[in-house]
Amino acid sequence: MVPHQTIQAENDLIYKNNQLGIEIHFPQTWKGKYVISEDIAAKKVDVKFITGDILFGVVFLTEDDWIAQQVGGAVRKIAERNGYVLVLWKPTEAPYQLPKDKLKEFVDISNESSISWASWVRITSSFDTKLFQSQTRAQITKLNEKNVLSILASRLDLLEEDLEWVGEHPSKAGGWIQSLSHPNERWIVNLQTGDVYLGLSSNNSLRGPYLFNLLDNQSSK
Repeated sequence: MVPHQTIQAENDLIYKNNQLGIEIHFPQTWKGKYVISEDIAAKKVDVKFITGDILFGVVFLTEDDWIAQQVGGAVRKIAERNGYVLVLWKPTEAPYQLPKDKLKEFVDISNESSISWASWVRITSSFDTKLFQSQTRAQITKLNEKNVLSILASRLDLLEEDLEWVGEHPSKAGGWIQSLSHPNERWIVNLQTGDVYLGLSSNNSLRGPYLFNLLDNQSSK
């Protein structure tokens, strides 16, 4: 499935994702007011208002990332599976740039979700097991600070000598890697899972979008 695929869901009040093994059951009042945005590789689903603004999202985090709470906004733990934590989150601010009528509609349904959203999300027994094996693969390959630089440089088509570790992940499961020639370019690497995210150079406590997994198409080093 294509990452970040958006699905029109105006007439469907039950969203099912068989790869992630989750369902979201929406109330009748939400009919025609939301769309779904999926990023299967990052194990996340965002529920957006019809304007494209996020109402809430669900994401599977590793246990270390959950401890570090690397998701912006209000968060709530829903369930656990294979070393991952299913987290429900929503932005802390409304999209005040919207026209008044749309902003009111956004706030109304957002407030409704704040009351009962946890009961809307259900975890199922059927899911793609390959999506939840990265921790085991990473442990087998024994990713470390040295070989990660080599693999990352290869994936980004950069020189290994141009990369350096500049900070430790709060959970001590990895950290931030920076380009010496372009200091504003940073990546966050999880040594336990092999997952790589775009780093936000202005704030080391936040991470950007998921990029790729270091172990994909890589042999053990």
